[in-house]
Amino acid sequence: MVTTQIRNAIKLAASWDGLKQSRESGAIAERRRETAAAIGRISAPPTDGGAHDAGQPPRP
Repeated sequence: MVTTQIRNAIKLAASWDGLKQSRESGAIAERRRETAAAIGRISAPPTDGGAHDAGQPPRP
């Protein structure tokens, strides 16, 4: 009886730990995607034909 309860408690703890790790890895992956998207926005070429901050008219 006690052995079964201990076994069940260990299984529950292991599944909870696995769920927690899964959620954490999902959150880390989401942060990586957000960071990659932000870097992409920062390093994207200008959309005005290249006339950025130089005071030049846009290139045709």
